[in-house]
Amino acid sequence: MKRGLLLLTILLGSLMSQGQQTPVIEHYLQNQYFINPAAAGLNGNIAHLLVHKQWHGFTGAPETQVFTIDGNFNRDKMALGFTVINDQTNILGSTGGYLSYVYNVSITSKHKIRFGLSSGIVQNRLIFNNIIAEDESEMQLFYNNQNATNFDAKAGIHYKFNELQLGFAISNLLSPKFRYENNFSSDSLSFLNIPHFNANAQYNFLLKGGKWGLMPSIYIKGAQGTPFIFEGAISAEYKKKFRGTLKYHHDIGYSAMIGANITKQLLLGYSYGISSQEIGTQNSGTHEILIGYKIGKSGSGGGGSDANFRKLEEQNAELYERTDALEQDNLTIKEELEKQKALLKEKIYGLEELKKALEKERADREKMISEFEFKPSNNPSLESEEPTEPENIESETIEPEQSSPSAEEEKPKEPEVNEDSSDKIVEGDLYVVVGATREMKEAQNFQKILTREYKLKTRIVRNSRASWFLIYTLETNDKKEASKELKRVKKVNTKDIYFGKPWIYFE
Repeated sequence: MKRGLLLLTILLGSLMSQGQQTPVIEHYLQNQYFINPAAAGLNGNIAHLLVHKQWHGFTGAPETQVFTIDGNFNRDKMALGFTVINDQTNILGSTGGYLSYVYNVSITSKHKIRFGLSSGIVQNRLIFNNIIAEDESEMQLFYNNQNATNFDAKAGIHYKFNELQLGFAISNLLSPKFRYENNFSSDSLSFLNIPHFNANAQYNFLLKGGKWGLMPSIYIKGAQGTPFIFEGAISAEYKKKFRGTLKYHHDIGYSAMIGANITKQLLLGYSYGISSQEIGTQNSGTHEILIGYKIGKSGSGGGGSDANFRKLEEQNAELYERTDALEQDNLTIKEELEKQKALLKEKIYGLEELKKALEKERADREKMISEFEFKPSNNPSLESEEPTEPENIESETIEPEQSSPSAEEEKPKEPEVNEDSSDKIVEGDLYVVVGATREMKEAQNFQKILTREYKLKTRIVRNSRASWFLIYTLETNDKKEASKELKRVKKVNTKDIYFGKPWIYFE
């Protein structure tokens, strides 16, 4: 019996040396009240339920369940919290209930310090039903499962400056001692919970006006007489609704967490971890589930200053998102307006209507041009006499106006038109023609467009048969001069206004 008692004592000492007197919790970034009593009320009025199963599939692996409910009162100057923890590792079990009180000191609007104290009752259990032994007599070290109860306390401090948060806490503050009696002899077993310490720091970088958040953090923990271990994590949050975390546990392993605010009041989180030690090959990983529920219609957590500040942050993020969307819409509208402006600039007032009217005369016009067009190439004597343009003389270019008036704007200035243009008949000279129509009205409209768009001076003349009105730029009996003018007016047509190509009329 004493040999079995000795083995049990060694087992207990081994477990205590590994720091298993306090449960391992992954989601302390989402609820710092899990690790620090001073963080009660930090997230407003809210309740959390956490289920942790470490090294799933490994016999006797730690399992933990935690329930917390906390909130602020007295205008955020104070906060209360209540915690129930149930933890079991192989034959060792522990259940505790703690009531927390927090006093919040606002040094300035940006500097805030919270002092927290928790006290409660802890019951430790020896669960001999879980022993697997070759010698059944070893299972009878105690007649049945043993329970021992004692008081315990925790204390902590939390500091917040803008997006920086620092925390420090001590658990097993009273070092409670637990004693178990042997039912078969006067021998007894006792052990005590040694103080545990933890410290954490995190900073939330707000990106894109609060739409994105990036939070690096570090967590250090240890027990009296044992070396400290640390954890490093990086978390990302989107619109304060979706979050993800990658975490490194020094000499232990790695974990990843995801979470989301399903509604304004309900939030969920899940964590999966793997061990970097040899034990990692003996289990399927560590799993942890978090459920949170914000208390209150608005889900703001009591309506205190911290809650109001978070609400303002959320409203600011939403406003930024809407502003960004409006800016994108404005940019799209601006681009569309520029396109429309360019189209209006390219559109020549009155030209489309004129084209429609002249389209009906297309076939007759082409027939008339083929009959009366003067082509220098058909006259060898003229072709040889046709001058070439000097190399150093620049041809005349017509600059288009900066903008074309719309239909609603004032009508353009009337071009100069011969009073007798409708009566003038060709007399055998050469005419450099840029347009022809059967109606005087269309001829005058075309003349106006040429004047407005090209500053091109034109006149109107009727052919010898009085069937067409010809819009021309030059009347001459000099074939070389007519040929030179024809080349010039062709270059002028930068906006494709002419109906067909310019030509020389001769009858």
